[in-house]
Amino acid sequence: HMLRELGVGAEIFEGKMPMGKDDVVGAMLGSEWFAWKKSRSKIVPGAICEHLTSHGGMLRQGDKQLPITEWIKYGASGTAGTVWEPYATQAKFPTPFVHVHYARGCTMVEAFYRSVMQPYQLLIIGDPLCRPWGTFPTVELPDLTEGATVSDEIVFTPKVAAGSPAVSFFELYVDGVLTIAALPGRAMKVDTTKLPDGYHEIRVAGILAGAIRTPGVLIRKINVANGQAKLVVNPQPGKHPLDKPVKIAASLPGGNKIIFYHNAREVGVIDGPEGVVNIDAKQLSLGKVKIYPVGIIEQAHGNVEIAGPPIEFQITPPSQIQAIQRPGNLKDGFLLTIEGGKPVVFKKSERRDMLSKAGIQKGQAFRVEGYFQTTGREMHQFQLFFIGEIKMWINGKPIELTSEEYWRFVPLNLAKGTHHVRVEGRVTKNPMLDIRSGEKGAYSMSLRRFKHIPLAIENQPPVNP
Repeated sequence: HMLRELGVGAEIFEGKMPMGKDDVVGAMLGSEWFAWKKSRSKIVPGAICEHLTSHGGMLRQGDKQLPITEWIKYGASGTAGTVWEPYATQAKFPTPFVHVHYARGCTMVEAFYRSVMQPYQLLIIGDPLCRPWGTFPTVELPDLTEGATVSDEIVFTPKVAAGSPAVSFFELYVDGVLTIAALPGRAMKVDTTKLPDGYHEIRVAGILAGAIRTPGVLIRKINVANGQAKLVVNPQPGKHPLDKPVKIAASLPGGNKIIFYHNAREVGVIDGPEGVVNIDAKQLSLGKVKIYPVGIIEQAHGNVEIAGPPIEFQITPPSQIQAIQRPGNLKDGFLLTIEGGKPVVFKKSERRDMLSKAGIQKGQAFRVEGYFQTTGREMHQFQLFFIGEIKMWINGKPIELTSEEYWRFVPLNLAKGTHHVRVEGRVTKNPMLDIRSGEKGAYSMSLRRFKHIPLAIENQPPVNP
Protein backbone atom coordinates (compact mmCIF):
# COMPACT_ATOMS: atom_id res chain seq x y z
CA HIS A 1 0.00 0.00 0.00
CA MET A 2 2.76 2.47 0.94
CA LEU A 3 4.71 1.65 -2.22
CA ARG A 4 1.63 2.28 -4.35
CA GLU A 5 1.18 5.67 -2.65
CA LEU A 6 4.73 6.47 -3.81
CA GLY A 7 3.81 5.48 -7.36
CA VAL A 8 5.66 2.16 -7.29
CA GLY A 9 3.81 -1.00 -8.26
CA ALA A 10 3.92 -3.94 -5.83
CA GLU A 11 2.51 -7.46 -5.91
CA ILE A 12 2.28 -10.39 -3.49
CA PHE A 13 2.47 -13.71 -5.35
CA GLU A 14 2.60 -17.43 -4.60
CA GLY A 15 5.49 -19.63 -5.65
CA LYS A 16 9.27 -19.39 -5.48
CA MET A 17 9.80 -16.60 -8.02
CA PRO A 18 7.93 -13.93 -9.99
CA MET A 19 7.31 -15.55 -13.36
CA GLY A 20 7.57 -13.74 -16.69
CA LYS A 21 8.07 -10.25 -15.25
CA ASP A 22 10.25 -7.81 -17.21
CA ASP A 23 10.39 -5.00 -14.63
CA VAL A 24 11.60 -6.47 -11.31
CA VAL A 25 13.00 -3.55 -9.33
CA GLY A 26 12.70 -5.40 -6.03
CA ALA A 27 11.99 -8.90 -4.79
CA MET A 28 11.71 -10.62 -1.42
CA LEU A 29 11.64 -14.40 -1.69
CA GLY A 30 11.84 -17.09 0.96
CA SER A 31 13.49 -20.03 -0.78
CA GLU A 32 16.90 -21.46 0.00
CA TRP A 33 17.44 -22.56 -3.59
CA PHE A 34 15.99 -21.37 -6.88
CA ALA A 35 17.00 -20.98 -10.54
CA TRP A 36 16.25 -17.36 -11.48
CA LYS A 37 16.86 -18.02 -15.17
CA LYS A 38 13.83 -20.32 -15.26
CA SER A 39 11.57 -17.49 -14.05
CA ARG A 40 12.03 -15.67 -17.42
CA SER A 41 11.90 -12.46 -15.36
CA LYS A 42 14.25 -9.52 -15.80
CA ILE A 43 15.88 -7.66 -12.91
CA VAL A 44 16.26 -3.99 -13.86
CA PRO A 45 19.23 -1.78 -12.81
CA GLY A 46 18.91 -0.45 -9.27
CA ALA A 47 16.94 -3.42 -7.94
CA ILE A 48 17.14 -4.74 -4.38
CA CYS A 49 16.50 -8.49 -4.25
CA GLU A 50 16.76 -11.02 -1.41
CA HIS A 51 15.79 -14.58 -0.59
CA LEU A 52 15.86 -14.28 3.24
CA THR A 53 17.49 -17.61 4.12
CA SER A 54 19.82 -18.75 6.89
CA HIS A 55 23.05 -19.10 4.91
CA GLY A 56 22.73 -16.63 2.01
CA GLY A 57 25.71 -14.59 3.20
CA MET A 58 27.96 -17.62 3.73
CA LEU A 59 30.02 -17.46 0.55
CA ARG A 60 32.08 -20.59 1.15
CA GLN A 61 32.48 -23.39 -1.34
CA GLY A 62 30.07 -26.22 -0.63
CA ASP A 63 27.47 -24.28 1.40
CA LYS A 64 24.01 -25.76 1.06
CA GLN A 65 22.02 -22.64 0.18
CA LEU A 66 22.10 -20.30 -2.80
CA PRO A 67 24.56 -17.45 -2.13
CA ILE A 68 23.39 -13.86 -2.32
CA THR A 69 25.90 -13.26 -5.14
CA GLU A 70 23.42 -14.99 -7.44
CA TRP A 71 21.27 -11.86 -7.32
CA ILE A 72 24.19 -9.69 -8.45
CA LYS A 73 24.86 -12.16 -11.26
CA TYR A 74 21.37 -11.56 -12.67
CA GLY A 75 21.47 -7.77 -12.39
CA ALA A 76 20.47 -6.70 -8.87
CA SER A 77 22.25 -3.61 -7.50
CA GLY A 78 21.87 -4.68 -3.88
CA THR A 79 21.14 -7.70 -1.73
CA ALA A 80 21.83 -9.03 1.76
CA GLY A 81 22.22 -12.32 3.58
CA THR A 82 23.26 -13.58 7.00
CA VAL A 83 26.75 -14.96 7.60
CA TRP A 84 25.67 -17.21 10.48
CA GLU A 85 22.50 -19.09 11.36
CA PRO A 86 20.14 -16.26 12.49
CA TYR A 87 17.26 -18.57 13.45
CA ALA A 88 13.74 -17.20 13.09
CA THR A 89 14.55 -13.77 14.52
CA GLN A 90 12.78 -11.25 12.32
CA ALA A 91 14.84 -8.32 13.61
CA LYS A 92 17.93 -9.76 11.92
CA PHE A 93 16.36 -9.52 8.46
CA PRO A 94 15.23 -6.49 6.45
CA THR A 95 11.49 -5.94 6.46
CA PRO A 96 9.57 -5.11 3.26
CA PHE A 97 9.96 -1.47 4.33
CA VAL A 98 13.44 -1.59 2.79
CA HIS A 99 11.68 -0.96 -0.51
CA VAL A 100 9.62 1.90 0.95
CA HIS A 101 12.74 3.68 2.20
CA TYR A 102 14.38 3.05 -1.16
CA ALA A 103 11.42 4.46 -3.10
CA ARG A 104 11.45 7.56 -0.87
CA GLY A 105 14.96 8.34 -2.09
CA CYS A 106 17.37 6.61 0.31
CA THR A 107 20.53 4.96 -0.95
CA MET A 108 20.59 1.20 -1.06
CA VAL A 109 22.60 0.86 2.14
CA GLU A 110 20.50 3.49 3.97
CA ALA A 111 17.34 1.63 3.01
CA PHE A 112 18.72 -1.59 4.46
CA TYR A 113 19.82 -0.10 7.77
CA ARG A 114 16.54 1.77 8.22
CA SER A 115 14.69 -1.55 7.96
CA VAL A 116 16.90 -3.88 10.05
CA MET A 117 16.87 -3.64 13.86
CA GLN A 118 19.72 -6.10 14.53
CA PRO A 119 22.13 -6.15 11.56
CA TYR A 120 24.87 -8.01 13.47
CA GLN A 121 24.95 -11.08 11.20
CA LEU A 122 23.94 -9.36 7.97
CA LEU A 123 26.23 -9.04 4.95
CA ILE A 124 25.08 -6.36 2.47
CA ILE A 125 26.64 -6.38 -0.99
CA GLY A 126 26.18 -4.39 -4.17
CA ASP A 127 26.32 -0.66 -4.88
CA PRO A 128 25.80 1.02 -1.48
CA LEU A 129 25.19 4.49 -2.97
CA CYS A 130 22.68 3.39 -5.62
CA ARG A 131 19.70 5.77 -5.38
CA PRO A 132 17.31 5.33 -8.32
CA TRP A 133 14.50 7.33 -6.68
CA GLY A 134 16.68 10.12 -5.31
CA THR A 135 15.90 13.80 -5.88
CA PHE A 136 19.14 15.68 -6.49
CA PRO A 137 19.66 19.44 -6.08
CA THR A 138 21.63 21.15 -8.86
CA VAL A 139 24.58 23.05 -7.39
CA GLU A 140 26.20 26.05 -9.08
CA LEU A 141 29.50 27.83 -8.33
CA PRO A 142 29.46 31.08 -10.32
CA ASP A 143 32.50 32.46 -8.45
CA LEU A 144 34.84 29.56 -9.29
CA THR A 145 35.47 28.34 -12.83
CA GLU A 146 36.72 24.94 -13.93
CA GLY A 147 40.52 24.81 -14.32
CA ALA A 148 41.09 28.17 -12.64
CA THR A 149 44.60 29.06 -11.44
CA VAL A 150 44.29 30.52 -7.93
CA SER A 151 46.46 31.79 -5.08
CA ASP A 152 46.14 33.15 -1.55
CA GLU A 153 42.56 32.98 -0.22
CA ILE A 154 39.68 32.17 -2.57
CA VAL A 155 36.06 32.99 -1.74
CA PHE A 156 32.96 31.61 -3.44
CA THR A 157 29.25 31.34 -2.66
CA PRO A 158 27.48 28.17 -3.82
CA LYS A 159 23.83 28.22 -4.83
CA VAL A 160 21.24 25.98 -6.41
CA ALA A 161 20.06 26.43 -9.98
CA ALA A 162 16.70 27.94 -10.83
CA GLY A 163 14.00 25.28 -10.48
CA SER A 164 16.23 23.02 -8.38
CA PRO A 165 14.92 21.57 -5.09
CA ALA A 166 15.93 23.59 -2.03
CA VAL A 167 18.88 22.62 0.15
CA SER A 168 19.34 22.84 3.93
CA PHE A 169 23.07 23.60 3.73
CA PHE A 170 26.21 23.16 1.64
CA GLU A 171 29.31 21.10 2.44
CA LEU A 172 32.79 21.86 1.10
CA TYR A 173 35.31 19.09 0.43
CA VAL A 174 38.91 19.85 -0.57
CA ASP A 175 40.58 16.81 -2.15
CA GLY A 176 37.88 14.62 -0.63
CA VAL A 177 38.22 15.98 2.92
CA LEU A 178 35.22 17.74 4.52
CA THR A 179 36.37 21.26 5.34
CA ILE A 180 33.33 23.36 6.22
CA ALA A 181 29.53 23.52 6.06
CA ALA A 182 27.53 26.67 5.37
CA LEU A 183 23.91 27.77 5.12
CA PRO A 184 22.55 28.89 1.73
CA GLY A 185 23.76 32.38 0.83
CA ARG A 186 26.89 32.16 3.00
CA ALA A 187 30.34 32.40 1.41
CA MET A 188 32.93 29.65 1.65
CA LYS A 189 36.67 30.32 1.93
CA VAL A 190 39.76 28.24 1.14
CA ASP A 191 43.23 29.38 2.19
CA THR A 192 45.29 27.96 -0.69
CA THR A 193 48.58 28.85 1.06
CA LYS A 194 47.90 25.85 3.30
CA LEU A 195 47.63 23.55 0.27
CA PRO A 196 50.47 22.22 -1.87
CA ASP A 197 50.87 24.05 -5.16
CA GLY A 198 49.40 22.26 -8.14
CA TYR A 199 46.22 20.29 -8.82
CA HIS A 200 43.32 20.19 -6.34
CA GLU A 201 39.67 19.21 -6.39
CA ILE A 202 36.97 21.44 -4.89
CA ARG A 203 33.74 19.54 -4.27
CA VAL A 204 30.57 21.27 -3.04
CA ALA A 205 27.58 19.19 -1.96
CA GLY A 206 24.15 20.77 -1.56
CA ILE A 207 22.16 18.72 0.99
CA LEU A 208 18.49 18.37 0.08
CA ALA A 209 16.04 19.86 2.57
CA GLY A 210 13.74 17.30 4.16
CA ALA A 211 13.96 13.89 5.80
CA ILE A 212 15.93 12.24 2.97
CA ARG A 213 19.06 14.38 2.69
CA THR A 214 20.17 13.62 -0.83
CA PRO A 215 23.32 15.49 -1.89
CA GLY A 216 23.70 17.29 -5.18
CA VAL A 217 27.40 17.57 -6.01
CA LEU A 218 29.48 19.91 -8.16
CA ILE A 219 33.23 19.43 -8.69
CA ARG A 220 35.70 22.08 -9.76
CA LYS A 221 39.30 21.20 -10.63
CA ILE A 222 41.71 24.05 -9.85
CA ASN A 223 45.44 24.78 -9.94
CA VAL A 224 47.04 26.41 -6.91
CA ALA A 225 50.04 28.61 -7.78
CA ASN A 226 51.48 30.39 -4.75
CA GLY A 227 55.05 29.58 -5.85
CA GLN A 228 56.96 29.07 -9.07
CA ALA A 229 57.61 25.31 -9.03
CA LYS A 230 55.54 23.17 -11.38
CA LEU A 231 55.25 19.40 -11.64
CA VAL A 232 55.05 18.20 -15.26
CA VAL A 233 53.90 14.63 -15.94
CA ASN A 234 53.93 12.77 -19.26
CA PRO A 235 52.12 9.47 -18.80
CA GLN A 236 51.68 6.77 -21.40
CA PRO A 237 48.26 7.35 -22.97
CA GLY A 238 45.45 4.84 -23.25
CA LYS A 239 45.49 1.26 -22.05
CA HIS A 240 48.02 -0.91 -20.24
CA PRO A 241 47.93 -4.71 -19.96
CA LEU A 242 48.10 -6.13 -16.45
CA ASP A 243 51.38 -7.95 -17.14
CA LYS A 244 53.28 -4.87 -18.41
CA PRO A 245 54.65 -1.96 -16.34
CA VAL A 246 53.03 1.46 -16.54
CA LYS A 247 55.74 3.97 -17.52
CA ILE A 248 55.31 7.59 -16.43
CA ALA A 249 57.84 10.38 -17.07
CA ALA A 250 57.81 13.39 -14.75
CA SER A 251 59.93 16.43 -13.93
CA LEU A 252 60.02 18.99 -11.11
CA PRO A 253 62.79 21.62 -11.47
CA GLY A 254 64.57 21.92 -8.16
CA GLY A 255 62.75 18.88 -6.79
CA ASN A 256 64.24 15.99 -4.81
CA LYS A 257 61.65 13.31 -5.30
CA ILE A 258 58.39 12.55 -7.16
CA ILE A 259 56.06 10.04 -5.51
CA PHE A 260 53.16 8.31 -7.24
CA TYR A 261 50.11 7.22 -5.24
CA HIS A 262 47.22 4.89 -6.04
CA ASN A 263 44.64 6.21 -3.58
CA ALA A 264 46.86 6.66 -0.48
CA ARG A 265 49.26 3.82 -1.36
CA GLU A 266 52.71 4.58 -2.74
CA VAL A 267 53.28 2.62 -5.98
CA GLY A 268 56.35 4.31 -7.48
CA VAL A 269 59.08 6.89 -6.84
CA ILE A 270 61.44 8.98 -8.98
CA ASP A 271 64.52 10.03 -7.01
CA GLY A 272 65.68 13.42 -8.23
CA PRO A 273 64.09 16.25 -10.23
CA GLU A 274 63.14 14.13 -13.25
CA GLY A 275 62.99 10.61 -14.57
CA VAL A 276 60.74 7.71 -15.51
CA VAL A 277 58.94 5.43 -13.07
CA ASN A 278 57.81 1.88 -13.90
CA ILE A 279 54.69 1.02 -11.91
CA ASP A 280 53.80 -2.67 -11.63
CA ALA A 281 50.27 -2.83 -13.06
CA LYS A 282 49.51 -5.86 -10.87
CA GLN A 283 49.59 -3.49 -7.87
CA LEU A 284 46.59 -1.74 -9.39
CA SER A 285 43.36 -3.27 -10.68
CA LEU A 286 41.61 -4.08 -13.93
CA GLY A 287 39.58 -1.21 -15.33
CA LYS A 288 39.89 2.53 -14.83
CA VAL A 289 42.74 3.66 -12.59
CA LYS A 290 43.89 7.01 -11.18
CA ILE A 291 47.48 7.69 -10.13
CA TYR A 292 48.24 10.83 -8.09
CA PRO A 293 51.77 12.30 -8.48
CA VAL A 294 53.27 14.45 -5.71
CA GLY A 295 56.62 16.24 -6.02
CA ILE A 296 58.84 16.91 -2.99
CA ILE A 297 61.22 19.87 -2.66
CA GLU A 298 63.39 19.57 0.44
CA GLN A 299 64.06 22.85 2.24
CA ALA A 300 65.62 23.80 5.56
CA HIS A 301 62.28 24.69 7.15
CA GLY A 302 60.57 21.54 5.87
CA ASN A 303 59.51 19.79 2.72
CA VAL A 304 57.40 21.58 0.11
CA GLU A 305 54.88 19.44 -1.81
CA ILE A 306 53.72 20.05 -5.39
CA ALA A 307 50.59 18.18 -6.47
CA GLY A 308 50.22 17.04 -10.06
CA PRO A 309 46.92 16.28 -11.82
CA PRO A 310 45.70 12.68 -11.53
CA ILE A 311 46.87 10.35 -14.29
CA GLU A 312 43.92 8.37 -15.63
CA PHE A 313 44.22 5.24 -17.75
CA GLN A 314 42.81 1.73 -18.07
CA ILE A 315 44.35 -1.58 -17.02
CA THR A 316 43.38 -4.35 -19.45
CA PRO A 317 43.73 -8.14 -19.09
CA PRO A 318 47.25 -9.57 -19.44
CA SER A 319 48.54 -11.13 -22.65
CA GLN A 320 46.49 -14.18 -23.55
CA ILE A 321 47.92 -17.64 -23.01
CA GLN A 322 46.93 -19.92 -25.87
CA ALA A 323 45.36 -23.32 -25.25
CA ILE A 324 47.20 -26.58 -25.87
CA GLN A 325 46.08 -29.72 -27.67
CA ARG A 326 44.00 -31.85 -25.34
CA PRO A 327 45.78 -35.15 -24.61
CA GLY A 328 43.85 -38.35 -25.13
CA ASN A 329 42.85 -40.81 -22.42
CA LEU A 330 42.61 -38.21 -19.63
CA LYS A 331 41.29 -39.46 -16.29
CA ASP A 332 39.58 -37.59 -13.46
CA GLY A 333 41.65 -35.99 -10.72
CA PHE A 334 45.04 -34.29 -10.53
CA LEU A 335 48.51 -35.55 -9.63
CA LEU A 336 50.52 -34.91 -6.47
CA THR A 337 54.16 -35.97 -6.44
CA ILE A 338 56.35 -35.86 -3.32
CA GLU A 339 60.11 -35.62 -3.77
CA GLY A 340 61.53 -39.14 -4.04
CA GLY A 341 58.13 -40.74 -4.65
CA LYS A 342 55.71 -41.51 -7.46
CA PRO A 343 52.67 -39.40 -8.46
CA VAL A 344 49.44 -39.98 -6.53
CA VAL A 345 45.99 -39.16 -7.93
CA PHE A 346 44.06 -36.74 -5.74
CA LYS A 347 40.37 -35.92 -6.07
CA LYS A 348 40.16 -32.59 -4.22
CA SER A 349 42.30 -30.04 -2.39
CA GLU A 350 39.80 -28.00 -0.39
CA ARG A 351 40.83 -29.22 3.09
CA ARG A 352 44.45 -27.97 2.73
CA ASP A 353 45.76 -31.25 4.12
CA MET A 354 46.59 -33.21 0.95
CA LEU A 355 50.34 -32.80 1.52
CA SER A 356 50.00 -34.27 5.00
CA LYS A 357 47.83 -37.10 3.68
CA ALA A 358 50.51 -37.86 1.09
CA GLY A 359 53.06 -38.19 3.91
CA ILE A 360 55.24 -35.18 3.09
CA GLN A 361 58.02 -34.36 5.51
CA LYS A 362 59.61 -31.03 6.39
CA GLY A 363 62.21 -30.10 3.77
CA GLN A 364 60.65 -32.18 0.99
CA ALA A 365 59.57 -30.68 -2.35
CA PHE A 366 56.26 -31.40 -4.07
CA ARG A 367 54.54 -30.98 -7.42
CA VAL A 368 50.79 -30.61 -8.14
CA GLU A 369 49.59 -30.71 -11.75
CA GLY A 370 46.53 -31.25 -13.86
CA TYR A 371 44.67 -30.36 -17.05
CA PHE A 372 41.59 -28.13 -17.05
CA GLN A 373 39.20 -26.43 -19.48
CA THR A 374 38.37 -22.74 -19.91
CA THR A 375 35.62 -20.93 -21.79
CA GLY A 376 37.79 -17.94 -22.70
CA ARG A 377 34.89 -15.58 -21.93
CA GLU A 378 36.16 -14.40 -18.53
CA MET A 379 39.46 -13.71 -16.83
CA HIS A 380 40.68 -16.86 -15.11
CA GLN A 381 42.15 -16.76 -11.62
CA PHE A 382 44.23 -19.05 -9.45
CA GLN A 383 44.48 -18.66 -5.68
CA LEU A 384 47.37 -20.41 -3.95
CA PHE A 385 47.62 -20.83 -0.18
CA PHE A 386 51.04 -21.99 1.03
CA ILE A 387 53.46 -20.86 3.74
CA GLY A 388 56.79 -20.61 1.94
CA GLU A 389 58.15 -20.24 -1.57
CA ILE A 390 55.98 -21.61 -4.34
CA LYS A 391 56.22 -21.57 -8.15
CA MET A 392 53.64 -22.00 -10.90
CA TRP A 393 53.61 -22.83 -14.62
CA ILE A 394 50.77 -22.73 -17.14
CA ASN A 395 51.36 -24.84 -20.28
CA GLY A 396 55.05 -24.91 -19.36
CA LYS A 397 55.28 -21.09 -19.09
CA PRO A 398 56.45 -19.75 -15.69
CA ILE A 399 53.91 -17.43 -14.04
CA GLU A 400 55.06 -14.57 -11.84
CA LEU A 401 53.53 -14.78 -8.37
CA THR A 402 53.06 -12.11 -5.73
CA SER A 403 55.23 -12.24 -2.62
CA GLU A 404 52.50 -12.51 0.00
CA GLU A 405 53.23 -14.90 2.84
CA TYR A 406 50.03 -16.95 2.63
CA TRP A 407 47.64 -16.31 -0.28
CA ARG A 408 48.84 -15.56 -3.81
CA PHE A 409 46.22 -14.29 -6.27
CA VAL A 410 47.03 -14.97 -9.92
CA PRO A 411 44.87 -13.40 -12.69
CA LEU A 412 45.30 -15.11 -16.07
CA ASN A 413 43.95 -14.43 -19.54
CA LEU A 414 43.49 -17.97 -20.83
CA ALA A 415 42.19 -18.71 -24.32
CA LYS A 416 39.30 -21.12 -24.71
CA GLY A 417 40.35 -24.77 -24.54
CA THR A 418 42.67 -27.06 -22.59
CA HIS A 419 45.44 -25.85 -20.28
CA HIS A 420 47.96 -27.53 -17.99
CA VAL A 421 48.89 -26.18 -14.56
CA ARG A 422 51.94 -27.15 -12.51
CA VAL A 423 52.64 -25.90 -8.99
CA GLU A 424 55.86 -26.70 -7.11
CA GLY A 425 57.15 -25.83 -3.67
CA ARG A 426 59.13 -27.08 -0.69
CA VAL A 427 57.76 -27.52 2.82
CA THR A 428 59.70 -25.47 5.36
CA LYS A 429 56.95 -24.79 7.90
CA ASN A 430 53.32 -25.88 7.96
CA PRO A 431 52.52 -28.21 5.01
CA MET A 432 49.06 -26.74 4.37
CA LEU A 433 48.32 -26.24 0.64
CA ASP A 434 45.15 -24.96 -1.02
CA ILE A 435 44.84 -24.39 -4.77
CA ARG A 436 41.69 -22.80 -6.15
CA SER A 437 40.81 -21.63 -9.63
CA GLY A 438 37.96 -20.60 -11.87
CA GLU A 439 36.40 -17.87 -13.99
CA LYS A 440 33.25 -16.75 -12.16
CA GLY A 441 34.62 -17.49 -8.71
CA ALA A 442 37.50 -19.70 -7.59
CA TYR A 443 36.93 -23.31 -6.52
CA SER A 444 39.24 -25.96 -5.09
CA MET A 445 40.88 -28.39 -7.49
CA SER A 446 38.49 -31.31 -7.76
CA LEU A 447 37.81 -34.63 -9.46
CA ARG A 448 35.35 -33.14 -11.96
CA ARG A 449 37.33 -30.04 -12.93
CA PHE A 450 40.89 -31.41 -13.30
CA LYS A 451 42.27 -34.36 -15.28
CA HIS A 452 45.54 -36.26 -15.57
CA ILE A 453 47.32 -38.61 -17.96
CA PRO A 454 47.54 -42.11 -16.40
CA LEU A 455 50.86 -42.87 -18.15
CA ALA A 456 52.40 -39.82 -16.51
CA ILE A 457 52.47 -41.73 -13.21
CA GLU A 458 55.33 -43.90 -14.51
CA ASN A 459 57.21 -41.26 -16.47
CA GLN A 460 57.39 -38.16 -14.26
CA PRO A 461 60.70 -36.27 -13.97
CA PRO A 462 62.04 -35.92 -10.40
CA VAL A 463 60.58 -33.09 -8.31
CA ASN A 464 63.20 -30.42 -7.67
CA PRO A 465 61.79 -26.87 -7.80
